[in-house]
Amino acid sequence: MLLTVLILGGVIIGAASLVSSLIIYKIRQATDVANSGKAVFAADAGVEYELLRNLKSGEGNRPCPTFKNGARFKTNVDLIEGRALSIVSIGRTSQIVRIFTQINDINENTSTSTLPTSKECF
Repeated sequence: MLLTVLILGGVIIGAASLVSSLIIYKIRQATDVANSGKAVFAADAGVEYELLRNLKSGEGNRPCPTFKNGARFKTNVDLIEGRALSIVSIGRTSQIVRIFTQINDINENTSTSTLPTSKECF
């Protein structure tokens, strides 16, 4: 009898712990929506920044944009087979990370000799 009570008590406590951890996870996920939006916009800004730096002449040494909300981005630029420009931008705020990738076809008139490999903006 005592063993049955202990086993049932353990099962109930285990189930309650599982349910509470799932609820806490969902609550945290709901509160991180704002930070997720900040990270998405930072990643998008990183793609736009690299497009401006690499595809518009004279913009190669452009300074990084600053974000008042504390978001930041890191970009990686690669040339794919000499014909396409691949930009990977990682937007980050708090512990939230969002990644955008964009591949652009480029023509033979585009100068690609000075492409940077990566840039990190805070």
